[in-house]
Amino acid sequence: MMRSILETVTRRWKSTLTLVVLLVGMGVATYGVLKSDSNARESARADFENEAFQVADKLRRQVETSVSSMYALASMVEVDGGRFLEEHFEPIASTILERYRGISNFDIAPFAVVKTKVPLAGNEGAIGHAMLSDHRRIEATLRTIREGKALLDGPLRLLQGGTAVIARYPVFTAFSPRLIPDIYSWWPDWSHGCCTASTPLPGYGAESLPGGLDANGNQTYFYGLVEFVSKVDKLTEDLQLDSVARRMSFQFRNKNPHPSMADTPVFLTSPDIGPAAVLERPVTIPISLPDIRIEWEFLAVPVGGWPGPNLLVVVLLAGIYGGLAVAGLVYVLVRRLLRTSASAKLLMAALQRQRRETIAKACSAVAELAAPMALISVELFMELGQLTSFEELRNTGKLIILDTVEQVQRFREQRWIVFFSHQWLGYSAPDARNVHYSTMRDALPSIMTALPLKGGCAADVKNAFVWVDFVSISQVNRSFQALCINSLPLFAAEADAFVMVVPEVKHSDTLLPCNLETYSQRGWCRAEILCKVCASGMAGMFIAKGNSDLERLSVSKFKELSISVFEGTFTCCTL
Repeated sequence: MMRSILETVTRRWKSTLTLVVLLVGMGVATYGVLKSDSNARESARADFENEAFQVADKLRRQVETSVSSMYALASMVEVDGGRFLEEHFEPIASTILERYRGISNFDIAPFAVVKTKVPLAGNEGAIGHAMLSDHRRIEATLRTIREGKALLDGPLRLLQGGTAVIARYPVFTAFSPRLIPDIYSWWPDWSHGCCTASTPLPGYGAESLPGGLDANGNQTYFYGLVEFVSKVDKLTEDLQLDSVARRMSFQFRNKNPHPSMADTPVFLTSPDIGPAAVLERPVTIPISLPDIRIEWEFLAVPVGGWPGPNLLVVVLLAGIYGGLAVAGLVYVLVRRLLRTSASAKLLMAALQRQRRETIAKACSAVAELAAPMALISVELFMELGQLTSFEELRNTGKLIILDTVEQVQRFREQRWIVFFSHQWLGYSAPDARNVHYSTMRDALPSIMTALPLKGGCAADVKNAFVWVDFVSISQVNRSFQALCINSLPLFAAEADAFVMVVPEVKHSDTLLPCNLETYSQRGWCRAEILCKVCASGMAGMFIAKGNSDLERLSVSKFKELSISVFEGTFTCCTL
């Protein structure tokens, strides 16, 4: 009887070992297939981002080229006070318009009064517009004059209709009067609906606008403005947006919208979406020319949205695991038929109970928190001065406690969680010399800038929160500490940003170096990385090396890191 039981146990042990090897092999193969598919999608996004950059950069270069055209006109004014340019403005401006694409019309505005416009057709309503006598334009006009450089205003809605950008360049000459003259003194029949005053509005200090000294040492005064207007469709005609719209849905957005565009910062979109559309995980390319006050953005997503997992991969994995499940079911049925002894039946029942318990625990571990998630706001964290223990922060009421996965997910709907992953720099203290804390604190402004918008709002020190082991895990109660450690995978997976804190520093006790290489040898660090990547890919993953050096985790850098969790080192507080 005993021998029969032993033989049964031996056969079952061999069968179980075979099954374990099979499952491990299947798990590794599954991870490899899913990782390959994820890498392919990341590569496709990188290619798309490069294409979007080309569109945005072409617009930036078009604006630069257009603005440079005003300098030639301004040079003519400086020679003789504008007499030659005013007499021959139409042929000169027409020639420049032919050579500088993207510009709708030019004008000259002595004393900031639009006198001549080329071409005039369709722009008659702008002639006579006195910008220093118009309360809607005087502040932007004076800002341009006093800064003494070309500035671009808009996109804005034009008085004569349409949406455009206006570039203005102030010209100062020694031939100009010291005081801004009454318009009627040099334009007797002037009139315009913008205003009734023929002199600058009082209270703005625009009566006399001196410039610097000219090449001969003479004081210069304000002559007027050289301007161009470029309607949005004219400015973007070389971008071939009809062709671009076949591949991507896009928006051009002004980060500092003009008051006339207060209803929306979006000034141009692809035909398939409107200004109010919210793009899902868009590629955002800045179009920045700070010298002329341009802070625009180009947002784009592929037409139809981002591709999901490869359907063939999903079907293949479903078939493999379905076949494995069927084979397992057949195996169980056959084994049940072959069991003849009561001892064998009892042993099988015990094994089945053990398996069910193991599966239940595994399912619970990925669906429920074994211990609450403790967070501290970025604002309070940056005031700590050093990594402070969970117990001290709990007793002073500085921690936010989230008890369930559902609470964590609701919390994240309008807030952000930054998960700091690091190795301890000492046996008894995690950061005795404050190196890791300083690295975390210095990285937080850049991290919050990189975090995605939620509900149209950006992350700040009050709505972003930090998780870091010494702050968020009990250091005194070992049972509670063990439960927190068991929940590490869920903590990492639920974070909006995952930051590897790896400055070059020496261990306080062993004096051995601690850096990215030694961090990646830690078993728990590998587990945290793996859980975050499996939950949301490499989006929101960073490497912080100190001195505000924050690097996004790229595909190539990820490949250099080992994520073989069970080959890592799990000894507490050492390298």
